[in-house]
Amino acid sequence: MLTISMAKCISATKNGSFKTSDLKLANPLTYDDIVFLSEYLRRTPLTDIELSLYVTEENLRGLIELSKAISKNNQLTRLKFAIEGSEIHLRSRDNLIFSVMNYFSNRQVRAMYHLVYDALVNMVKGKPLLSQLVVDLEPVETPASTSQSYRFSKNLQKSPLLHTLDLNFAVEKNANLPILDKTNHNTTLVDLRLRGMSFGKDVLHYLKQTHGLRVLMLDDMLFEVSDISLLDHVLKSNTGLMLLTMTNTNIGQIANPQLINSLKHCSKLAYLDLSKNNLSRLNIDELCTYLAHNPEKLLELDLTHNAYMADDAHKLAQALTHTKHIEKLIIDYNYIENEGVQSIIELLKSNRQITSISMSHNCRYGLSNDTINAFCSFLKDPECQLEELNFVQKTTIDQFKMLGDAIMANSSLVSVNLNFHTDTIFGIIYKIQIQEHIDGLEPLIDRFFKQIKATDPEPLLEAQSPVKEHIPLKEDLFSAQKTDKKNEPIESELYSPQLN
Repeated sequence: MLTISMAKCISATKNGSFKTSDLKLANPLTYDDIVFLSEYLRRTPLTDIELSLYVTEENLRGLIELSKAISKNNQLTRLKFAIEGSEIHLRSRDNLIFSVMNYFSNRQVRAMYHLVYDALVNMVKGKPLLSQLVVDLEPVETPASTSQSYRFSKNLQKSPLLHTLDLNFAVEKNANLPILDKTNHNTTLVDLRLRGMSFGKDVLHYLKQTHGLRVLMLDDMLFEVSDISLLDHVLKSNTGLMLLTMTNTNIGQIANPQLINSLKHCSKLAYLDLSKNNLSRLNIDELCTYLAHNPEKLLELDLTHNAYMADDAHKLAQALTHTKHIEKLIIDYNYIENEGVQSIIELLKSNRQITSISMSHNCRYGLSNDTINAFCSFLKDPECQLEELNFVQKTTIDQFKMLGDAIMANSSLVSVNLNFHTDTIFGIIYKIQIQEHIDGLEPLIDRFFKQIKATDPEPLLEAQSPVKEHIPLKEDLFSAQKTDKKNEPIESELYSPQLN
């Protein structure tokens, strides 16, 4: 069934750019829609295409036709291919009774998703002008085969990729990914993001050819000890790096100081994200050494979801004490406990450059009153520099009230997130008051009482003669019953003299 029209396709095309999101459809594209769209893209001169699709068993059959239409466009400079969601899912094989049935069902699912990767290989074929490529296939539950990964990478090598390469899809173990030309230096690629390629073989060998990166993201990847020297080479080759993200990796289990020491070559690094790497005391000393040398451009450090302890937090606080440029520190979901939180509080007192702190879920057994008192004293300090505070911890109602009072006495905060105890009426009221203070609004309760006081009292009714009991006469009986059947005084009785 066809749900799109030529008019919708034309409205989604602007200045040589086409986006499926501009079709504004309530339901996923059907097979007929995909075929119609393929013909439209084949006949329309475009330089920028964004395809965001929800995959169904029906429209998946038309995906190859769509990819062939895109492959014939050799003027394309920007391509985005994303799978927003899918109705096709692998089934669990834990149940022995259904394992055989699910085995054949999963084979069918893999065959369907195989078409998605084949379509991706076709889309990047013959693109001599392609400068930006974004691929996001996260909802696809099966990896690309080794042959698909290799063919995709070889097609990609023939594109100049002058600006952006963002790849997010899984590959099979030991898949070869020659995404860049290994023989020539790449000085034009600025933004490189690789996600989900945990088993990509020798992918770092090809990253060594980059020399102009400003953004480098490596997410969900497994490194070997031999890869550390390759990462070191990548960081040394891209001294203009401004944002480095290495998350969901195993670098926390590799005792090699070379990786952290390589950061000193990136003198323009402003944002460093090392979250979810299981970093611990095994490599805290190298990180502190790097931070103690006062990186000139570093503004933000994210260490979320690691395995740092209290003494690690103490070392980190000492290293950051004299750092003159860092403005934001994120250390959520670590095991720093009370002692570590106190060390970070002392850091905030000594380094007034830090204006944003995120320190949540760090204490498994709750915070002590001494820690709360120390933090409240800092927040009440007129010289407190914090503008953003994320402090979701296990606290009692009394501790929460102390924090709330300290925040409402603070004049610098513009964003606050606490454990507001919204399961209690007190917590809900306090949350409203804190938010009103942060927003610079007049407290709701004060406004309520001011409105009551400011409201003019209604004028009293004029003095009236007391209403006497009135016994209706025979001629009045019918009209009285019709007017008021509940024996309530009628308007004429209240405001007119009574007959004697």
